[in-house]
Amino acid sequence: MDFEPSIRTTDLDFYVPDAKRVIETEEVVDSLKELNYEIVYDCLTNKTRFISPDGFELEFLTKLTRGNLKCIKIGNTGIFAETLPYVDIFSGNYIEVKMKGLIVKVASPSSYVLQKLLINEERRIKAEKDIQSIKRILVFIKASPKSIKELNEVFVSLPKSWQRKINKVCSKNKITFN
Repeated sequence: MDFEPSIRTTDLDFYVPDAKRVIETEEVVDSLKELNYEIVYDCLTNKTRFISPDGFELEFLTKLTRGNLKCIKIGNTGIFAETLPYVDIFSGNYIEVKMKGLIVKVASPSSYVLQKLLINEERRIKAEKDIQSIKRILVFIKASPKSIKELNEVFVSLPKSWQRKINKVCSKNKITFN
């Protein structure tokens, strides 16, 4: 079974699990500058984006903190990551992919689906697109007993309030995990 994406993206989001503990300095910024990425700071939130000459965007995300700040600084990098609810689901639920000598941690299909379900009601314009993406990915998850087991394990590990929110969106959109 081959997966064919239903959409093409023009951005890449990097999840930073603990933005305050990053010890990296300016190397990320300097490396992106060498690749001709333009650094863009949102003057209202301080959110940092990097935009390539052809319009591809790189952004950094981290979990929402108690202070509900829209953005927080990533260590000493000079980069401000956008804080979002529910992204910490990715912390322990990822796949390691080897790419050009690097090991990249990518959100597991299960954590991706569950996080998209959690944020669906807030997504307004993108909500329907997300539901279609979720349904397409669930076809592949359901084809693998191992993936179904992982999806259920991640689901039951979530706080009960998150589970209720996911169940509500699933019910509304006729989505099942079986």
